[in-house]
Amino acid sequence: MNKLFLAVTVLLLGSQATFAAEPWPAWRRDGTGVSNEKNLPVEWSETENVVWRTPLPGEGNSSPIIWANRVFVTAALDEGAKRLVLCLDARNGKVLWKTELLPDAKTLLYPKTGFAAPTPTTDSKRVFAFFDSPGLVALDMQGKVVWKRALGPFKAVYNLGTSTVLYKDMVIQSCDHKGEAFIAAFRQSDGSECWRTPRKSSGFGHFGTPMLIQVQGRPQLVVNGEVVASYDPDTGKELWSCRGMKVCVGPSTVFGHGLVYASSGRIGPIMGIDPSGHGDVTETHVRMNLTTGGPYVPSPLMYPHLMVPGDNGKMLFYGANHELVVEGQVRDHFSSSPIGGDGKIYWCSERGKTYVIDAAALTATPPAVKVLAVNQIKGVCLASPAVAGGRLFIRTLEALYCIGKDRAPVVAQTTQTLTGTFVELRKRFDDHQAFWQNEKEAQIRLEAVEAIGKLDDPEVIPFLLHVAVKEAHWDICEEAAKCLARKGTPAIDSLMTLVPDSRPFIRTIAINELGRMKVAKAVPGLIKALRDKEPLVRSASLQALTRIGLTETPDFPQIITAMVATLSPTEEPVVRQSALEGLAALGSKVTTQRREVIEALTAVEAGPNPGLAQKARQMLSPDGVYHR
Repeated sequence: MNKLFLAVTVLLLGSQATFAAEPWPAWRRDGTGVSNEKNLPVEWSETENVVWRTPLPGEGNSSPIIWANRVFVTAALDEGAKRLVLCLDARNGKVLWKTELLPDAKTLLYPKTGFAAPTPTTDSKRVFAFFDSPGLVALDMQGKVVWKRALGPFKAVYNLGTSTVLYKDMVIQSCDHKGEAFIAAFRQSDGSECWRTPRKSSGFGHFGTPMLIQVQGRPQLVVNGEVVASYDPDTGKELWSCRGMKVCVGPSTVFGHGLVYASSGRIGPIMGIDPSGHGDVTETHVRMNLTTGGPYVPSPLMYPHLMVPGDNGKMLFYGANHELVVEGQVRDHFSSSPIGGDGKIYWCSERGKTYVIDAAALTATPPAVKVLAVNQIKGVCLASPAVAGGRLFIRTLEALYCIGKDRAPVVAQTTQTLTGTFVELRKRFDDHQAFWQNEKEAQIRLEAVEAIGKLDDPEVIPFLLHVAVKEAHWDICEEAAKCLARKGTPAIDSLMTLVPDSRPFIRTIAINELGRMKVAKAVPGLIKALRDKEPLVRSASLQALTRIGLTETPDFPQIITAMVATLSPTEEPVVRQSALEGLAALGSKVTTQRREVIEALTAVEAGPNPGLAQKARQMLSPDGVYHR
């Protein structure tokens, strides 16, 4: 793999000098999303600091990859009737070749994923691209098909979005779907199968791209999913697995501080897993386990801290000891994953804005999230950017942009915020219904919900509740629920009606806010939620009950009894962790139930989970809140 990152000399258009362009041969370079390039651009617009802009045929959400002076992307035409692999000249954006591929059969469409979501990869000799149909395809550098291998048919609600990975002389593809999910490796030269390993997948599928790491001198291939799993990339043998993610997993894993970091959402968990274990390591090798804050689509970034990006623009940065270093937020919506380079983090929103964040400010005293620039281009952007030759390559649904610093300085950007009365904004929302056929329609509805959420109008809360309950598009109903939560006390009754909602992320939003506001009358509903089928909803309920328990509530004994019950060894570790943290926070108030709590903690201390056992031991120590 080292050969992928050797410097390649490239002569750029408009410059008489050559420079070393580090290849960007796969999704987020090598999965890390970190570039070693210097002198990257900070500011641009639709017309300034754009080296070139090339309209792309069809549509696609795959990210660009770069080798030497060539850029490769995939696309689809005629509602998936044709799949494309395109090669452009990185110097001027000229399309060098376009190879059309015909699917074996008509496949399902989920508009936001599309028919060309997986990012291709290259080893400088061939380009490898994956589509749900015709499957895995190898092309030479002139666009000629070398081989094709059908891997479907697939049963996937949201289509397939996992990108290919190269290892030695193999190309590896993970195929998670409702049917017989698997991960497999194929010979790069002829497509012959090297190994195939079954995978567990929900009916929704998983979308995380496999991540190659080195552990104790040996390679591992880590794949995110409802169960995070690691494989021997030479044989496909499963090395270890860890439960704890949600049923539909979009983000890929990242590796740092000696741990594999996995996340999933909406409002899902963040875990740090020690990859040195074997078998099921859920109880033994989890070193970080946060029950909320995980993204639904964007993947984390390790630069310079662990960055956990939220779909709504929230950013959480964690240090090596897993403490929250700093958090921030930009008011936007994201599907792309952030990348890092030249002391900056680049993150493209769905609305075509790229937020440039100062990485140095994250390590300053005190640390801060400092946005250096917000750069607007036209179009919807779901793909992650690429870096080569001191330039950024950003793909929208309609075009590919090359951004550089060798153009005139830009004027400071001003962004327009959608405004209007409730009646005007409600009409804008109602006038754009065809979002399943056009993702732009969903963007308009999303902007309208955000703008309505900022209004002080008696119609706002009923509207937000209606959208949160009835809206079919998950991005929009999630934003409505979050806007409702930001309304505070006037929205309490509405939030309580969302606690038994059918969607776990809506339940979690409501529960978190009721806990933050310490709503005592929500206790019976929160205790009932401890029987929820989703562990993360149960965990969120425990955290909310802890905040309410710190107040003077007559339901305090019921809260303690409920927490003790969730310390059962049959409960998921993340729920037991929340129960322990709750009992620790409430310890000074526990009197008559003290013996009951001590007995439960003693059982946890003797259990198989070292992290939970240590926490229980601390609580039972002479300096602990339940000292024996």
